[in-house]
Amino acid sequence: MNTSAYRIEKTDRLINGKNVLKFRCNRTNFHDKLIVLVHNHLKDKDNEQHTNIILIGNFKKNDEIVVPDTVDTQYQLIIITLLIISDYKPICTLVLNKSESYTINIQKSQFTHTFDYFKQTHIINNKRYHLISRFPNSNNINDVYLVCDTDDNSAFYKGFINYKDNQKSCERAENEIKAMILLKGKFVQLFDYHHDIDNQIFHIITKYCEGGDLSQKFKRLTDLNLYEYITINHIYIEHKNRIFKESEIINYISQLFNILLELDKHGIVHCDIKPSNIFIDVYGTLILGDFGCCKFIDQSTIIEDQDSKVFFEPSVAITSVSNSKEITDPTIFDMNSNTYKCNSWNNRLYFTSIHQDDRNNHQLFQSTGEIKISEYRYSKQLIEFIHRLLDQSPKNRESLNQLLNQYGKPSPINI
Repeated sequence: MNTSAYRIEKTDRLINGKNVLKFRCNRTNFHDKLIVLVHNHLKDKDNEQHTNIILIGNFKKNDEIVVPDTVDTQYQLIIITLLIISDYKPICTLVLNKSESYTINIQKSQFTHTFDYFKQTHIINNKRYHLISRFPNSNNINDVYLVCDTDDNSAFYKGFINYKDNQKSCERAENEIKAMILLKGKFVQLFDYHHDIDNQIFHIITKYCEGGDLSQKFKRLTDLNLYEYITINHIYIEHKNRIFKESEIINYISQLFNILLELDKHGIVHCDIKPSNIFIDVYGTLILGDFGCCKFIDQSTIIEDQDSKVFFEPSVAITSVSNSKEITDPTIFDMNSNTYKCNSWNNRLYFTSIHQDDRNNHQLFQSTGEIKISEYRYSKQLIEFIHRLLDQSPKNRESLNQLLNQYGKPSPINI
């Protein structure tokens, strides 16, 4: 492989013994967001390309990632820009070796492919989509893909919900569509759908969130903290604990409270709030998705006239629970809301640090119920807040209203 032609530099960089891809771009006019995939191209057979393309995640220029174990000895790296600039082609493909680490300069000359690179397409309501990648958690009932519109190259999620052998999935698909029609702003938006009654399949197209999801963000930081080195004057120096700031955690809590308030207003129980269902848009705003398990408390609220005026309650801004000391950045590890009703909130919100010393705290909580949080890395107020959320007895856990009364204050909503 002639790496100089692609402006690729091989490096000796490893994280926990694994090879690394570093993306570099000094062009100020180059779009900041990239979709990165790996293609085990040697396994391709007719009409199976999309099953061998794995979505790694969404990245900014100058980010780096650990090469996943799922890639073959030789693989094809696919980089897609999320904004098509007139002078640029949208896709770059590079053949790389699993045994090597690389620094990849994102430059104009690399982007030589169009979305026709992806061979399989589907037509929904007279609109054609390229199938880019099948999500690994797909199954025979719920098959999910990353797709792009052949007209303007916009990226979307596409779900095939086959309810032929599971009629309950039909009800779930209907509820998911109705919820997305009703919910705006802080929720994944429905773009299009089609009910294929003859084949008993729902096709659901939703808008793509450029920032990926919280589980991807957590994994990326965890990977980098396993064993990271930076180079200063050609000398490797250990650099660990790249984790979230407490201010970012407070911001996430505030956004989640507002999401719960919006669900409450429409009488919707999500039933499956977790990091992989909490997406991030291009501005860093949290977006709740995947309403396949949702319930409606009041069936009369399922459908409203889309042209009617929608009243927005004031947003909730969580006041900082700590300004008392400098702390090592903590992070949200798990958010799991299995039951949520209008007058109660049973939300398992567990904070743990990505710091090496705190790696087992979440497993300890799951196995014994013991809450162990570092007082060195976390403020006292934040620790008390988490204890209030995770009380062993559901009846002792704080309700949403109690939490808002203590930690929240109204602020204007931006529409």
